[in-house]
Amino acid sequence: MPLNLFKRNVSNKERRTTMKEEDELLKKCGTKNPFMVPEGYFDNFSKELMNKLPEKEQTSAPQETITTWQRIKPQRQSCCRSP
Repeated sequence: MPLNLFKRNVSNKERRTTMKEEDELLKKCGTKNPFMVPEGYFDNFSKELMNKLPEKEQTSAPQETITTWQRIKPQRQSCCRSP
């Protein structure tokens, strides 16, 4: 029986059954987390991770940023000149 407690039309009987199944699993398996992390694992984790990443590519010299005004200025001059 799939767990679908988010459906609106779940009957109380189904909820009780699901809760009983969960209680049985908790009794069987317990609540202790079976996974362990070795002592000091996260002490240098970020440094080691950063060392494993590839170096960032060097970009060429920063290019001059062109403003919107600089882009439209030549167009404005050519269209607004008097004949």
